[in-house]
Amino acid sequence: MAKRNKVRLLGLIILGGLVAALVFHGVMRFGLHTGYPQNTFLFRADDRFNDFFNPLRGSFDRDPYNPDRITFIGGYLPFGYVVAFLFSLVLPAQLSLALFLGGFLVFLGVYVTSNLQDLPASRHLKDRLPILGYAVCIAYLTYPTLFLVDRANLDGVILVLIALFALLYQRGHLTLAVVVLSPAIAMKGYPAILLSLPLLDRRYKELLLASFLAALLTLGGLAIFHDGMFAEAQKMVVSFQRASAIAFGAGSLVRFNSSLYTALLFLLGRLGADVAQNGLFNVAYLMGAAAVWAVCMLVMQMWKAPFWARMSAVTALMILLPQSSGDYRLVMLYPALMAFVNNPVTSKADWVLTVVLGLLMVPKAYLTLESDVNISLLLNPLLLTTLLLSTLALTRSEAIMTPLQAPTSVPKELRAEPRE
Repeated sequence: MAKRNKVRLLGLIILGGLVAALVFHGVMRFGLHTGYPQNTFLFRADDRFNDFFNPLRGSFDRDPYNPDRITFIGGYLPFGYVVAFLFSLVLPAQLSLALFLGGFLVFLGVYVTSNLQDLPASRHLKDRLPILGYAVCIAYLTYPTLFLVDRANLDGVILVLIALFALLYQRGHLTLAVVVLSPAIAMKGYPAILLSLPLLDRRYKELLLASFLAALLTLGGLAIFHDGMFAEAQKMVVSFQRASAIAFGAGSLVRFNSSLYTALLFLLGRLGADVAQNGLFNVAYLMGAAAVWAVCMLVMQMWKAPFWARMSAVTALMILLPQSSGDYRLVMLYPALMAFVNNPVTSKADWVLTVVLGLLMVPKAYLTLESDVNISLLLNPLLLTTLLLSTLALTRSEAIMTPLQAPTSVPKELRAEPRE
């Protein structure tokens, strides 16, 4: 499937999905006069932007793990609160929010447009207008982007870092790539799974460098907090324990979430099994998640998966396997999506992956299961699993291609070997 056709199909799915959602929720709101959550595919309007303001409220005085703030600060690692503290220095807070969202949206627009810029190669404006249209649609009209902007979650910063990591890694600058990735790991932890890429390439020096830098940023964050490194470390552990008990105990994380774990919690809860605080279940889940990761790594190593496939599979695991992946985390699909769109090897089965990626990018809150839990809680993990399996299947098909089927011309940056 040619790049032009991938982009066209993806754009149509995204635009069609958004229009369908707007019509549906518009009818629910203005026609049937229903309230939240049926009248929107986003979270409550009265809580808008609080994923940004709450960490700032918790860290402005460098005391984010204060027990009195446990109900609203979230679960960031120390460097995440360092970033929030830096944003808190910009006053008023609305200006800080504008800088954050503006920077995120500008970066995303430039990032997507630059990946589509050779569609077509003509310099004429009339021929380039479709590129801009596709870029606007793919960058700004997707559910993950709209949800992240609505929540103003600092995952926007992490996306920027992951996108730069993917760009540098694909071009062979591995050392610089892991340096860029380290702050993302130190903010929330889950981007550490992207170190699967240098692990597959047996780049152990880069793995050690990333681990060292992430640890350094973590300890440095603790050191500058209110009570010093050791006291803050103890407060952090207690904070995470209490935050987890509050979040899962109240069921607040089983909403607008794309994690397999939260989907299982919901399904088992419907069967009468409350397993959120069940230690045996959690251990079994973590062991299962580790086994899935290990199998995927083995398969990609055996089939010599290209960069786009490794990025796609690891990103799917990064969203699917953690105990919580708010829907804003679906923006992390962008680097994998851009790598897939630019994959020079074409296959008749590319349309399957394109459709799956497109469906992950559209709102799906058409059926409310209970409270404000909607059907996307189950659909997104299913789609992510399909993305993972489809990626591995396409990797297998590329691995058994004959030389005559391989592309005759591959851009230099796509065939560059990892280097220092």
